[in-house]
Amino acid sequence: MGKRILVIEDDEPTLEIIEFLLQEEGFDVIPADTWEIVRLVEEIMPDLILMDDVLDGKFGRDLCKWLKSQSRTSNIPFILMSAAPYIERTAREACADDYLVKPFDIEDVTTVVVNILAQTHP
Repeated sequence: MGKRILVIEDDEPTLEIIEFLLQEEGFDVIPADTWEIVRLVEEIMPDLILMDDVLDGKFGRDLCKWLKSQSRTSNIPFILMSAAPYIERTAREACADDYLVKPFDIEDVTTVVVNILAQTHP
């Protein structure tokens, strides 16, 4: 079994594309589109979280910041995705490990994920 990646995205086509791309790279992808994410994170303890910044009017950056402040989840790499022009700053302020700008090139998804996992799970 590959590294477990929790992907939180409320746009179904985008979620399906990301899931397909990462599975092709050998990752075990857990797709989610709900805000029961804290329970899910603590239940599966993924190797990486890839999350859209805006979901149903709530912000992935808030979840990222909170998870990074908790001792049990602080080491889980977190990548924020957004079409917003300020995602780089937002990701940095939320203590995210990296970010993806939407729309993204499909190769960018796997490159960012592989690079972060190489740095955090050598």
